[in-house]
Amino acid sequence: LHSLRRRQRQMCIRDRAIGCATLIMSTIGMMVGRFIGPLLGKRAEILGGIVLIGIGGQILWSHFAG
Repeated sequence: LHSLRRRQRQMCIRDRAIGCATLIMSTIGMMVGRFIGPLLGKRAEILGGIVLIGIGGQILWSHFAG
């Protein structure tokens, strides 16, 4: 019973740490995007789309190949 409580407490701490890290990184990304967005404009959107297509293709390939 004590082991289960300790494990639950560790999971709660880990989940909060992941949540805080996600919040911080997404906030920084939004702030940087607001600054860089007007400078790069359409090229950044195209590059972001290419990156997302590449990630999707890699996931698809890993599912078919694995």
